[in-house]
Amino acid sequence: MAGVDMIGHLAEVESRTEELVLKAQSEARELVIEARDQGEVRYNECHGQIRASAKERLAAETESMKNDCDEALERYRTSVASSKLDVEAFNSLLDKTLFC
Repeated sequence: MAGVDMIGHLAEVESRTEELVLKAQSEARELVIEARDQGEVRYNECHGQIRASAKERLAAETESMKNDCDEALERYRTSVASSKLDVEAFNSLLDKTLFC
């Protein structure tokens, strides 16, 4: 009978071991899910901050470039407006170019 008791005891130990392993797997699964959820939240927060920062930099750069273009265009317009038209020199150049 001692052999039967020993086998029964081993079966009981195996059963408890299986329960412990299943419980550990379940807890590990829950920890992984929780960590993944926390990671996603953190990622979304960081992504949102980076996106907002990039959007602000883009807006600032766009405004700066627009201002630079407006200034260059105004300088060009002023330059063209203040240019002296030399009709005689133009006609002379045309005569030399077209009627060599």
